[in-house]
Amino acid sequence: MNFLITFVNIFLFVLIFYTFFDKINTITEPLDEQTNKKEKCDKNDKDLVYKQEAKITDLFSKLNEVESGLKIIDDKSKKNTKNIKRNSMDLKANSANVQNKADEKMKELDKL
Repeated sequence: MNFLITFVNIFLFVLIFYTFFDKINTITEPLDEQTNKKEKCDKNDKDLVYKQEAKITDLFSKLNEVESGLKIIDDKSKKNTKNIKRNSMDLKANSANVQNKADEKMKELDKL
């Protein structure tokens, strides 16, 4: 009986071991196939890849130009906002000065 249990245990261990390595082999086989396909790329496929790379490079350069333009516009917008605030303050101060001078002239006219 001891011999039968030992034999079954060894058999199960070997079966599990075999299944494990068989699964590893099925995992690594597709990787090997993919690397072989990459090495055997057609000339047309390579040309298409190079064309797409050129288009992507061109689009990235245009994107960088647009981003730099946006930065310039954003800076100018902030500057204009500051100028508007400053001008509104100056306008309020000047209108207050005009009102004060008008009040002084009215007082002078009232004295006459």
